[in-house]
Amino acid sequence: MRAGTEADLHAQSAVFDLPSRVLAAVDAGLSCRQAATRFGVSASSAIRWQAPEAHASLIRQVLLAHDDASTTVPETCRVLGISKSSYYAALREGRRQALETAECRRSTGINRIDA
Repeated sequence: MRAGTEADLHAQSAVFDLPSRVLAAVDAGLSCRQAATRFGVSASSAIRWQAPEAHASLIRQVLLAHDDASTTVPETCRVLGISKSSYYAALREGRRQALETAECRRSTGINRIDA
């Protein structure tokens, strides 16, 4: 098959779509390993594709818990199943992302997204 043919382009789009299909299966309740087996990819690929979403979720949970004055750091760590160092790393990362977002809004003059 020559590069650029319709079949070749279809095969390329299927490869790019694979991570989203694996992640959709994980969101539907399969483990990363089960989803990897279903779609014929390695378990490490499925775990790697899922990691940024899990990390972003952890950062959101830590930031929310940190803003809640009724919870303590040890209690939050126990509930989330993480160490104190992971808690503080997620807190630093969340604050860094918030500062970058604020700086981007200041530099572009965009304060909200109009629908």
